[in-house]
Amino acid sequence: MIGFLLPILAYVEVHYKWKWFPSRMFMRRPEVIADLPIRLQPDTRLPILCIIKDALRFPTLLNSIEITIKNKDGVVYEELVKFGGMRIEERYWSKLLFIELPSGISGKMDVRLKFDLTDTEEKRYQVINDNLKGLPPLELSVNVSGEKLPELADWHYGDFHTHSEFTDDKVEFGAPIKDSLILSSALGLEYFVVADHSYNLDNSMEFPFENDAELPRWNALKQLINEHESGDNSIPIRAEEVSCGNAKGENVHLLILNSPKFIPGNGDCEDNYPDRKPTMSINDVLDLMGDEAIAVAAHPREKPSLGQKVIFNRGFWSKEDLKDERITGLQILNGLPDKAFYEGLELWKELLLEGDKKIILAGNDAHGNFNKFRQIKIPFLSMHQHERQLFGQVRTAIRYSENNSGSILEAIRRRRAQISTGPISDISIVSDEGELFGMGDEAALDSGNLQVRAVSSKEYGRLKKVVVVAGDLSTKRESVLHEFGNFESDYTFEKSLPIDFRSISYIRMETFTEGENRPFSFTNPIWIRTPN
Repeated sequence: MIGFLLPILAYVEVHYKWKWFPSRMFMRRPEVIADLPIRLQPDTRLPILCIIKDALRFPTLLNSIEITIKNKDGVVYEELVKFGGMRIEERYWSKLLFIELPSGISGKMDVRLKFDLTDTEEKRYQVINDNLKGLPPLELSVNVSGEKLPELADWHYGDFHTHSEFTDDKVEFGAPIKDSLILSSALGLEYFVVADHSYNLDNSMEFPFENDAELPRWNALKQLINEHESGDNSIPIRAEEVSCGNAKGENVHLLILNSPKFIPGNGDCEDNYPDRKPTMSINDVLDLMGDEAIAVAAHPREKPSLGQKVIFNRGFWSKEDLKDERITGLQILNGLPDKAFYEGLELWKELLLEGDKKIILAGNDAHGNFNKFRQIKIPFLSMHQHERQLFGQVRTAIRYSENNSGSILEAIRRRRAQISTGPISDISIVSDEGELFGMGDEAALDSGNLQVRAVSSKEYGRLKKVVVVAGDLSTKRESVLHEFGNFESDYTFEKSLPIDFRSISYIRMETFTEGENRPFSFTNPIWIRTPN
């Protein structure tokens, strides 16, 4: 009954409504949705995701899909894909269409899909991109990039917080993992973390609003992820977004990667309402997750709305909640930078200066939403849209050498990561004896050679500033060790210089460019200790 108070972050479910309560969004036809990545790597086919949802209740015939792609000069691609009146009556049907764009083409492309369908009353109808009520027509576009995402050897981009089709309830549903593999790879990602909610993963497959003690969703998720733990496309990393209790007894979210067992968490959903107490505390979850798992605080400074706080006892993470050494990192960037990100950044710095070796990570909390974010605004009455928290919009770059889930998880454990909204950076130290230390390492030395590198692209703008930051645990202060500007090359920078490390506890790097929304990358630290 109170499902609408959950955060709506996914494709919008319009067929749930209260008895005797009207809904302006309800329709006696299935949801029809087209989606595509916000950007496209060069020399890559454009994948377009077509979804028809709830045809189990409202069967439909799919006659054809007409695809039109335009740039500023006019139409660059047209195709009519015929389905011959194919009957669709599944709860969730999806199809990927692959478009070979003309060679050499780049820039912004507007994409239009016209679905031609026939309903149960044999009435023919058309849908342009989607058929959600109460919203302006859905405008889809893709930036066909002339370059790959900025590159450095052994660094790989991913989205650290996404959801899948195993999120499916009264208000939202996510994108299929098998399709997300293709779309995320096309936009330049090599992995993504699938973190469906604990309160969705204990539900029935057939009746997604009901719990099932056999955990069919959890087991199906594990099997599907295992089938794709290595390969040519983007690799999904299995996780769970667990609702658990902070020190104040409020519900917060904890990402648990690679847990061998399901961890329950239903404190901030309808399952046990009006009981709003967390199922388990943060500490209980950390005790239960096992040594193989990795724990990351999800969007730690994102404040709940008044409705979520009052109805579902939602809160946020304090510094004390984060002190447990079993928590590897903080996902402080949850879509494009906002107030919660900058508060999280300051919180992370405080933890570093107290000697806590937490890392920062970036994700988008996307439940599908590759191209536009369309969500419920007023329950049963209206929806709205924006262009934040899109799949792959902000990224976590991780340094690993083998393209499989085991290598990715090990790199996270070793804290070899950085966050990026555009450029990529690297910082390393070569000791006087020639030993190399990189992000996440701990170096015992007095002096050595500091090496910094930064790469941007035309897509994200010329390099503007590179800053090397040093932290001192004795004074509990950070200081700028070096700041570089006026670069000889617009898009690449490399510098090596000798450093005395005797008053430095850790060293990290920040890179900024001149692109739209001021793209940046922040590395995680290299830790320094005095030699014995």
